[in-house]
Amino acid sequence: MFPGDPILMEVQMERYLKQIAYTSERGIDFWIEQVAERVGDRIYRGVIFRVDDWLFKKLVTLDLKSEYKNLIEI
Repeated sequence: MFPGDPILMEVQMERYLKQIAYTSERGIDFWIEQVAERVGDRIYRGVIFRVDDWLFKKLVTLDLKSEYKNLIEI
């Protein structure tokens, strides 16, 4: 769960994933599911993101490359 509008998170995450792998498709390579939970008199809303293995590896590799680049610049 997180603050903000879950619908906006869906759009932002889809745009981000398309930048990483423009051939990725929602419903094939990644899934976004809205969730809501009632706790007492409050309702907490959020989003569950599921990512296919190849896209996950691409995201991890990208993150490692940026970390490596940061180390070299220091």
